[in-house]
Amino acid sequence: MQNQKKKWRYNNIGSFDVNYDTGEQYWSPQLRTMLGVSRDTPPGLHLFLQRLHPDDRRRFAIVANRVWLAQFPTETTITVRIVDEGVGIRVLDIAAYTTLRGGGKHDAVRTFGLVVDVTEQALLKREADAIAA
Repeated sequence: MQNQKKKWRYNNIGSFDVNYDTGEQYWSPQLRTMLGVSRDTPPGLHLFLQRLHPDDRRRFAIVANRVWLAQFPTETTITVRIVDEGVGIRVLDIAAYTTLRGGGKHDAVRTFGLVVDVTEQALLKREADAIAA
């Protein structure tokens, strides 16, 4: 039972990495599973936006584009919904960390992020809120 819990915990966390200098992008196998994307599909922002719930796209785009603003924090979090035809709606918490080039300029070099599937917790919260109402 303990190993089963560990396996679930690790399968529940994905990661991504974007190198703005080289254009290289990486999605972990766990993130690909969360997004319903095969391992051989190239990662990309356009594909991620296609998977986002339509009501979350604008908010996500605003947060994602802040990386180029001088006042952008190098750490940011956002919760979004993913539409997966096979599973339904997934709720993901994303924490992204951006590395800046030295020299005092706000020049993003790379963004690394962790993604946690919190769908089960979101459903439990919704049920608890409904009971409390």
